Amino acid sequence: MIMIAVDQMNIRPGAARPILDAAARFLDRLNPADRVAFVSYPEPGVVVDFTGDRQRVRLAMQKVIGTQSRFVGRRNIGLVEAIDIAQKGDDRRMQEVTNRECRGLLDMALEQCMRDIVDESNSILWTTRRDTEASLRGLRDWLQHLGETEGQKTLILLSEGLVTDSPSDLEDVVRTAMRGRVAVNVLLMDVPRSDATQGPLPPTFTEDRELEIRGLNDLASLSRGSIFQVVGTRGSRVRSPCVRDLRVLPAQRRGVAVGSRRPESPHRRVGAAEQA
Repeated sequence: MIMIAVDQMNIRPGAARPILDAAARFLDRLNPADRVAFVSYPEPGVVVDFTGDRQRVRLAMQKVIGTQSRFVGRRNIGLVEAIDIAQKGDDRRMQEVTNRECRGLLDMALEQCMRDIVDESNSILWTTRRDTEASLRGLRDWLQHLGETEGQKTLILLSEGLVTDSPSDLEDVVRTAMRGRVAVNVLLMDVPRSDATQGPLPPTFTEDRELEIRGLNDLASLSRGSIFQVVGTRGSRVRSPCVRDLRVLPAQRRGVAVGSRRPESPHRRVGAAEQA
């Protein structure tokens, strides 16, 4: 039995289509006897219990929209910058952001600008932690449900990223997966630098993406799964190698461990970067 789960809180609004297309192609390659469930979380989400009706699952996929929201303030502060300032008290990083965001300001205007940086960094950190906790709670609940189901089980997680402070943040989820003997395999959606749906490009876009990818990479590795990247833009066709690689997942029934192919560093690229 296979559960496809969408972490809609970690997918940008309107950006879910390429990764759902990849999941739909995966459905086309399954054995007719395979039973598939589809869920999106956190609530309210779409839920289809285990079924052999592929069309029902495809229709459910069409209802999913990303609900990720990025904090928008007066200053353009990246996630890594906010963490360094609000959590680590990094004076060097604070000076870098001040030089960029408060350029040309003096006296009271400069002081206000610096207060804005600190306040907005705290807001970004708080929002990120809140969203991560909600995502992990939703994933843990579905892993627990899946673990209570008899038979061989695989969970395929669809997401754009997951921000954690360290792998220890994943302990509860990983423990639940291990207890239920469920491997978590991740389909990671690429986030292009040119995407403008979330406002101005963060100054630390590359560092931010590395942080988001690291959380999913840790999750897949610790839960004996693998991670695959879907490369494409909204409305584009995701290349078939993604589906080809995912066809190994049901092979657990034949004694093949999903975790036998560990993620490459930082992640395995599938799609436009590979040749069919």
